[in-house]
Amino acid sequence: MNENKLNELLERCESPIERELLIQLYPCLTASQVRELCAQYIIDRYDDIPVTIPDFAFPDMQIAIYCDGFESREDNRDAFRRDRSQSRELQLRGWFVLRFAGSEINYDSEMVVETIQRAIEKMNRRQEFLRQEVSGVIVDSHVPDNRRPPRLTEGVPEVSESVENSAESFYNRGLNLVGFGGNVRYDRAIAHFTRAIELNPDFANAFHSRAYAYYSIDDYPRAIADYTQAIQLSPDFGAAFHSRANAYYEIADYPRAIADYTQAIQLNPDSPYSYFGRGAAYGKLGNRRLADDDYAMAKFLEDGSVEDLAESFYTRGLNDLDSPSGNVRSDRAIAHFTKAIELNPDFAFAFHSRANAYYEIADYPRAIADYTQAIQLNPDSPYSYFGRGAAYGKLGNRRLADDDYAMAELLEDEQRNR
Repeated sequence: MNENKLNELLERCESPIERELLIQLYPCLTASQVRELCAQYIIDRYDDIPVTIPDFAFPDMQIAIYCDGFESREDNRDAFRRDRSQSRELQLRGWFVLRFAGSEINYDSEMVVETIQRAIEKMNRRQEFLRQEVSGVIVDSHVPDNRRPPRLTEGVPEVSESVENSAESFYNRGLNLVGFGGNVRYDRAIAHFTRAIELNPDFANAFHSRAYAYYSIDDYPRAIADYTQAIQLSPDFGAAFHSRANAYYEIADYPRAIADYTQAIQLNPDSPYSYFGRGAAYGKLGNRRLADDDYAMAKFLEDGSVEDLAESFYTRGLNDLDSPSGNVRSDRAIAHFTKAIELNPDFAFAFHSRANAYYEIADYPRAIADYTQAIQLNPDSPYSYFGRGAAYGKLGNRRLADDDYAMAELLEDEQRNR
């Protein structure tokens, strides 16, 4: 353990809970994480207010940790509001912000440390994805290596091996200048990528990486042009579709952004980032349902389970049926319950709730089919019998309706007598 670094950080702590968190966290960090860890780290100023991490930060990974929750700020509501404002600004800048109450640090430090470690893993994955974006690495196994894409124009003479190697050399120099070690020089990187393209006009990754450099200096038209060229050279270049979607999003061309995010998802369905981007674009167009669906999928792909995702769609369907404003959206509810069922075919409550939605729009045959499936999955629940009985009644089948009502009453009596 680096005692000097620990003592230096302890001296910068401003409260007992900060020191307690540091003492618990420090032994669990790797050597590189210890070197990166900072206390009271000032990032920038925003409207003359320092955008600070009051407690700890991992600047390269963009992780901010706050220890002082509302309880410790009850006597200073202005400070509490300022903390929240700074926290929002950090999130807008792409930082991962964690906040822990003093009680969590003092009585559940294991959970706190585990949460911080999960955040480190997540941000490491995000940075690896960004590295893949810059270098154009394709993670889909069925996509050919894009470093030397096949020539797509007939009649153009082949590039000699020496010229191609020289293009690769300029390309690698450009990558080093848009790397993640703090030595970022986009102007020089663009010059190197341009030279690589001059030597090898079919170098899709060089177009993609130059586009990233243009994107980073807010030159979105040139970025879009280079991403488009990379896609033309390699139509299965999933990272290029995602990157071009980001550029379209920046210029508020949300329909084109959605189209490119969708193509990126088709090429790389296991990456959460395109789902997140498409959700943001849907949100900008006012389509909250599709936005929420994509956010749920992104969250699931990052750290969730199929059951959690199914539960998320199920809950969204219930909200559609039970809107506080009275604006019941049975069609949206049915779509959400259907998605939950696709993810978890044994989800009895989803079948029951979808049956209720079909009943509301007078689609009684489909309601009966779903109530029946719910009964098969959960035969001890009276509610699906009651619902199916009501649907049979709407179709004029009094005998089946009475049978189901009788079974619902029997099950209710059994539950009351337990």
